[in-house]
Parts: sequence; structure tokens; C-alpha cells
Amino acid sequence: MKFSRTAIATAFVACLAASASAQFATSYEITRTAFGVQDAANHINTNDYSVGLAIHGVNPSDFNYGAVDAPDPDFSSPGDIVYHTRVLDADFKFEEHTLGGNYLNGNYYFHLGNNGANEQDAVLLDTREFSALPTISPLSQYDDLQNLFAGQAFSLSVPSFTPNAATNAFHTSYTLDDLDGGITPLSGLNPGNNGFNLDIPSNTLVGDHTYALHLTYASAIKTENDGFGGATSYLNYNREVTTYFYVQAVPEPAAMAGLGLGTLVVLRRRKK
Repeated sequence: MKFSRTAIATAFVACLAASASAQFATSYEITRTAFGVQDAANHINTNDYSVGLAIHGVNPSDFNYGAVDAPDPDFSSPGDIVYHTRVLDADFKFEEHTLGGNYLNGNYYFHLGNNGANEQDAVLLDTREFSALPTISPLSQYDDLQNLFAGQAFSLSVPSFTPNAATNAFHTSYTLDDLDGGITPLSGLNPGNNGFNLDIPSNTLVGDHTYALHLTYASAIKTENDGFGGATSYLNYNREVTTYFYVQAVPEPAAMAGLGLGTLVVLRRRKK
């Protein structure tokens, strides 16, 4: 079978166009989080940081390797940026935590490969910007949270926040964790940056259990049609504050009756 030069040239151009428009991932992202703990004096100590790296929507038959060359955390004064490679797992994800060292501003170099072939690269510049810090405010709400009984309903007012001017997507997320072996009773996401009421329904809290309430202000720079053949890129900057509280058990009726009887005895003795 013979092919004309025109047909061969047309097929070659079509092949180039197809390869140029190929999308090798649906999205890729950097998620940097600063963690804090709110105490009774409304002090928040932030000294824990994490970075999460991920490439989503990768076809495992096309790529079997993913990595990101990323800056090391800064444990002292800013200086020369030191890079090392974070190898992504089988799901093309990686997460790293550090105490006391924030992650430096710099380029993050994303790589996809398949046994040394079909290499694809993308770059994200992390601008190291965080939003405002979430708090349980006013402080009276914190005090009320520390004095809840089992089964008691509670409504918490979560303030609005001002995201960084460079970001174009933001939300507040919340998670209530039972630290004494129970299930996570409450979690959700409030879109935008407006304040909202977080309601803990009745019969949610268990007596003699300790809970952790996580509030996260999340800001992101979302860019459509970015690297990896047009994937969406995300630079996520999160500030998370955790508050711990203990739920008191509701006293048994017999104990309450005994307490009342003891009070009567004391009153009678005082009258004598």
C-alpha cells in the first residue's frame, strides 16, 4: 500500500498536535499548613508545619514514578534554598511534617516518568502566604466549650477571615474528633470566607471523653490550564487551630439523690 507525501505530512502534523494537547494529569498541588493550639488564655502557639504534595488523575499505565524537588524547611535564618527530592507514593502523593521550621519560598519542581521514558515536568512557585488564624472567639465561647455535659447541644460562632490578596479560592473546614476511641462525630466545609455557626447537635458528645476540634482557614491560588498538558494547579495555604475539651458525664439520678440527702443532713446539723 502506497501513501502520498501529503497524507504522510498530514498524519505527522496530526500526531504532533495530539501529543502537544495530551493531558498527563488532571491537577497537581502544594498544600502547606501551619498548626496551632488554642488554650484557656486564648494563646495560640504555632510551631508545627506540614507540606503536602500531590499529582492527581495520573494514568498508572503511562507513568510509574512521581517526585517533587522541594525546598527544605527553614530552621534558622533564611539563606540559600536547599532542595531535596520527595518521592511520591503509589497514589502520587507525599506529606511531611516538621516542628519549628517553616517551608521556604521557592519553586517546586514536579516530575512524572516511566522507567526513564516519557518524562513530564511542571513547576509551581510557592509564594509562602498564609491567611488569618482561626480562633474560638469570643473567649466566653471557649469557656462554654470546656464545660459541656454528655449529650448537650452547643453552637459555636466561627469568625470570618480575610484571605491573602493573591488567592482566588477559600473555605473554612472543621473536624470534631473523639480521642477516646469513638468515631469522628462531625466534619464539614463552609465555602467562602464568611463566618458561620458550627452546631454540635444533642446526643453527639459522650461523657468522660476528650475531643479535639480542628478549625482550618484555607486559601488557594487556583490556575486553570497550567502544567502537565493543561492540568489545574493549586497552591493551598492553610492555618489550622485545634482546641481540646473534656465532656463531663451526666450524674446518675441515684448520685444526685444522695447529694441532695447529704445537703439536707448538713442543713439539719447547722440548725441544731
